[in-house]
Amino acid sequence: RLASMLRIARHMTGDRVLISSLVGVGIADMAINEGTWLVDQAGDKPAVREALSSALDRFPREDPYRVRDALRTERDLVGSLARQFPGANAGAQFVDYYVGVSGEWAKEALEPVRGMDGRAFREEIDRTTDAFDLVFEAWEPEKAVEALDRVSARFDDGEFGPVAQSVVPNFRVVKARDTAARARLEAFRSRVQGDS
Repeated sequence: RLASMLRIARHMTGDRVLISSLVGVGIADMAINEGTWLVDQAGDKPAVREALSSALDRFPREDPYRVRDALRTERDLVGSLARQFPGANAGAQFVDYYVGVSGEWAKEALEPVRGMDGRAFREEIDRTTDAFDLVFEAWEPEKAVEALDRVSARFDDGEFGPVAQSVVPNFRVVKARDTAARARLEAFRSRVQGDS
């Protein structure tokens, strides 16, 4: 059952959407918590370790929850907004749509977008996708936390505009969750497979 949970966790990441990656992390964490107890109880019984090891092998060591891929999907989805709302009332149509799916909290933040025509809205979307590109650049370096903090300060200052502030995920939180989840997964992999 725990091996199946791990496989489900990996399967969740297949659509490369951020919420799916985070759900995959949650499922894997539950399996890892119970699996740690099971491995302790099982001692040297090979069947337990083999079943868990086989499931763990489905997770690549690099980006096991496909978080980077999911952020790229999020960027592509944001980029497609300019095509979805191209007309003279593009800004108003986008705001009404986004408030409808996200809630009233977004209405005030997106008010500057309401009067934009298709061209202005496309420029706003371009600023947002540029912001995603900065996140990708800051994601991998050794000092990613500091680099992401610098990019985040630019978001907070409104440099990338109201659409970016409203639709871009809180990537600092995503990075922290991904880093912690990777560490738990690798520690469990070492425990099961005897790598440590």
